[in-house]
Amino acid sequence: VDNVIQYNNHVECLDLHLSEITLNSYRGTLPEIIFARFFVEKARLLKVMRFGVLWRNNEWCVDHRKRLSLNDKVSAEAEFVFETSSGQRLENLFAH
Repeated sequence: VDNVIQYNNHVECLDLHLSEITLNSYRGTLPEIIFARFFVEKARLLKVMRFGVLWRNNEWCVDHRKRLSLNDKVSAEAEFVFETSSGQRLENLFAH
């Protein structure tokens, strides 16, 4: 029972305080998608979720935005940002 109470306190902390998170070395595997979606589901104040990725094309980014988006998500306004290890947004690289 103590573990359940402790877990609920951590989820409440996510719900009330987490506004930005960065997942480095994101490859988009199913376990990583599930992990990322946990934060999208639980963090009500989440504004930006950054993903540090190796080189990916624009179609991959679009596909992963769809995989991460939840219609009934708690953090309805969260922005998904895919960046290279040097911090360049991938969308900016494809705009040219």
